[in-house]
Amino acid sequence: TSLIYFQNEFDQKYFIKNKIIRSQNYKIIQGSGVDLKKFYYRKLNDNKEITFSFISRLIVEKGIIELLSAIKTIKLRYPNTIFNIIGSIDQKNNSSINFKDIEDLKKSNYINHYNFTDDVIRYITKSDCIILPSYREGSSKILLEAAAIGRPLIASDVPGCNNIVINNFNGFLCKPRDTNSLIDSIEKFIKLDIVSRKKLAQNSRKHIEENFDEKFVINQYLNDINHILNEKKN
Repeated sequence: TSLIYFQNEFDQKYFIKNKIIRSQNYKIIQGSGVDLKKFYYRKLNDNKEITFSFISRLIVEKGIIELLSAIKTIKLRYPNTIFNIIGSIDQKNNSSINFKDIEDLKKSNYINHYNFTDDVIRYITKSDCIILPSYREGSSKILLEAAAIGRPLIASDVPGCNNIVINNFNGFLCKPRDTNSLIDSIEKFIKLDIVSRKKLAQNSRKHIEENFDEKFVINQYLNDINHILNEKKN
């Protein structure tokens, strides 16, 4: 007996349509879930300055090129906004962006840049919104963790993101590879009042509790494993 897992519906349909899998035994489980105790809810800050954070590898597929371009426009329109870029540049990766692109924006005070860290909670907590304009995800871990902490999200309308970000519920979806669409989503968030932003934050946490609790996800895996083992015994 075999069981094939998918982290999103799009991947499942793709594999079936293209006959990549022969087994009829497959299901969707929402990634690996989130530890709701470690990533517990933290209230949004009441600061007048809005802080956006991008936490990811600095490669093209994560949408960093579009984000840096969008930041240039947004900072001209809204000088008091803060953009944090958290992630290291992998020079060995062909998709890695040019370090100079980051340094130039940093010197011009458009962004703050911090190298990769395991302590993402600190950066998420200081943020008002987490941005990930990725071209594609399996199931984005950073979006899950940020939503669990109670942060509104902006992400591309692509698999692995659009099951975590529900448009106008806990954040905004933008078109992938589209700087103007990303600018619109960021600007839409900036124009929200604090009550509306806090509502998005609460909805983020609610969405994770109901769909991505690590305990629930792990139990699904364990139940399936036990079921397969019992079938083999019989």
